[in-house]
Amino acid sequence: MNKLTTHLQHPNVQATDCLLRLLQVPVHSFTVEQQLEEHPDWPSLLCISDALHQWHVPHLAAKAADQQLPDTHYPLLAVTNHPERPLAVVVGVHNDVVHFYQYSYRQQHQEPLKDFLQRWTGIYLIAEATPQSGDPEYAAAARKRRWQLALPITALLLALTALGGLCWPRLQHLTGSANLSGGGATIAAIIAIFILYLAGLAVSLMLLWYDIDKRNPLLQKVCTGLVKTNCNAILNSSASKLFGWLSWSEIGFAYYAGGLLLMAFPTQAPWALQWLGLVGVAALVYPIFSIYYQWRIAKQWCMLCLAVQAVLVLQGTALWMGNYLPALSLDTLTTFLIPQSAFIIATVYILPLLAWLFLKPWLLRHQTVLQGAAGLPTPQV
Repeated sequence: MNKLTTHLQHPNVQATDCLLRLLQVPVHSFTVEQQLEEHPDWPSLLCISDALHQWHVPHLAAKAADQQLPDTHYPLLAVTNHPERPLAVVVGVHNDVVHFYQYSYRQQHQEPLKDFLQRWTGIYLIAEATPQSGDPEYAAAARKRRWQLALPITALLLALTALGGLCWPRLQHLTGSANLSGGGATIAAIIAIFILYLAGLAVSLMLLWYDIDKRNPLLQKVCTGLVKTNCNAILNSSASKLFGWLSWSEIGFAYYAGGLLLMAFPTQAPWALQWLGLVGVAALVYPIFSIYYQWRIAKQWCMLCLAVQAVLVLQGTALWMGNYLPALSLDTLTTFLIPQSAFIIATVYILPLLAWLFLKPWLLRHQTVLQGAAGLPTPQV
């Protein structure tokens, strides 16, 4: 089973998948989850029994009369009184010590037999694999799951590639102008700014994606991979929204998408990079606020948020290297406030934000339907 998805599935799904894995029965975890959660008696032991029958796995569910584990037929499912993970996958009893999987279903645990029997309800399910056992659609299910995980990443890469292609003519013009003026460092700075804007947009899209699908295995892996990392605690905190409704993730998306569109805008005016320098310096206030909040107030870290902060700091460095940090003067501000410039600036930032705010309710409703069908907590629309 894919380790990315293990901790996101219902414990009964994990236990059943663990049992099948130990029996070496080829059924994909995606199929196990779908089969069990679509059963009308989910999450009872009956739905597991019916699924095993469908996969041609001989089995027997019973209640021990003497409250003793069977001497043979391991592994088996034992129903315990654990409030969150009631199913233990027992693999054997040796010297009055029970060997079982339960708390993660990936790591084997040991417990004195008398202690295990105290929390065991006496109900168990034994199963045995045969040459006919398994899912005939196992390979197709594995391919389907790989596609489900790969499609969002592919869509993101295609979107960034398309945007990069849109910006490329403008980038060539800017670097050509810098080359004529003899600025090798300036050319490197322009390319770095462009790449950093693409990287910032990618991370911002991941943050928006997390807001829609918090159970996504890839994002969960990123957000919970280290000690004291919890994207959910930061992104759902009171400090995560401006004016109580516009999230910093959405502001970041508009910032990076708008900057890239401005770089792609078919104009020869030099003020575009000067504007990016101005807002780039202003944006450096945000990493200070965000890092302080995560460090001193929330005392937890959001890895995606830290990635955004790193990109902002690197952007500031690239803008400084390219000498695109304009001095605040009346002439500079007038350049940005003339009707044509102001219209372009407003358009490139507002359009991506409006597009996202238009799509967001539909995406949330779609995710609600998907998660509701699986019996999972649904996001708030």
